Amino acid sequence: TLMAASESLAHKDPKTLAWLNRSMQLAPGWARPHELAFRWLWQHGQGRQALLELKAAAAIDPGTIAEAACRLGQVDAEWALAAAPDNELRARYLERISGCIPAGPQSAAFDAAVLRELPNALFPLWHEAERRFQDGEVDEALDLVARLRRTQPQFEHAVVARYDMLLRANRLREIVSEIDTALVGLSEQKQVELLRIKALALARAGSIELAREALAELRRRSSTDPQRLSQTYTLEGQIHLEVKQSGGALAAYREAYRIFPDTTTLYMIASIAEGLGDRAQALWAYVNLCQREPLGGGCERRNALLAADGAN
Repeated sequence: TLMAASESLAHKDPKTLAWLNRSMQLAPGWARPHELAFRWLWQHGQGRQALLELKAAAAIDPGTIAEAACRLGQVDAEWALAAAPDNELRARYLERISGCIPAGPQSAAFDAAVLRELPNALFPLWHEAERRFQDGEVDEALDLVARLRRTQPQFEHAVVARYDMLLRANRLREIVSEIDTALVGLSEQKQVELLRIKALALARAGSIELAREALAELRRRSSTDPQRLSQTYTLEGQIHLEVKQSGGALAAYREAYRIFPDTTTLYMIASIAEGLGDRAQALWAYVNLCQREPLGGGCERRNALLAADGAN
């Protein structure tokens, strides 16, 4: 009967609800019939009843309706909240859905509602910390990140988030004095992310030799992985840009692209080359961008450079 109901829904058969009701009677522990009923009711403008069916599905298995609930929450947080089950699966549902509404006014509304019930929920806390940072409340944001680290110790990204915020706030002294201690006990991936922040902080603080030491350590750890090795050269390019060495930055980004040809690196090559007045390098980058991403703006810049060359 569930297969019949699914087929009926796909073909907009008026008997769909009858098939779904029969499926619910035969398999009361299945979430799928309620999820299909939600879809049918939503398509027919019966939003309130549809959300009740989604809630019934979530009370059985939140994972079954996560995609639908995420789409609803991205439009209106109240819809996703209305579908939250009232049983022991409620917390699991709220945390899962908050993870797929990462930004925008609906994210703030959903997170606020979740934090009233679950003050230490992972994604709402993380989102709120970033919102506070964007509003210029740096210390408040850092306090939330520290709370996240205390209450969600398995979430290592909280450590990276702290030092990323300090770097963006240009609080370099705190980074340099703390980050080596913070590296201890983290996974390899998170250590790599922190070393990148350390290198940039040192370069920005004027300690170029120490920044190069951090870069060398990153490169040593990345020697067997082309993508990660390439990223060490993009980092080298960023370090050169921090100290206004555009020529060195261009060479580093060219090497990064040679190792792992990523279009983001091409955009940097083109931008730096144009800033240096190196039309040949800029044209090379835009020709490649035009080939790889025809709608990304590279073709227009290629044509503009060629037209300028022709006019001269």
